[in-house]
Amino acid sequence: MSIDECTRASLGRTATIGALYDVRTESLMLSNIFNNKIDEFIETRFDESSAGLKYDSFSSTKTFEILRKVGIDADTSLSLLCGIVSASGSVEFTHGQVLGMK
Repeated sequence: MSIDECTRASLGRTATIGALYDVRTESLMLSNIFNNKIDEFIETRFDESSAGLKYDSFSSTKTFEILRKVGIDADTSLSLLCGIVSASGSVEFTHGQVLGMK
């Protein structure tokens, strides 16, 4: 039995392990697949020296080029620009883009 995988950009939203995603509204639900909280069992470690962070400079004022560069697919871009999906972080610039295109 094969399970299809769907990967979506988080657009600044945070989720926890087991969080449910509603594809109809493109939003994270408050419910969780686990009955108990599992935060107490999770230990997070981050070694900055081995992270291998890379930076890439990019200069463009075109919204579609910026969204493509940060790895946001066409469906999510459309939902973002239409206001169906709210975003924070690096894609907040899109909030005023639709009005600026008129």
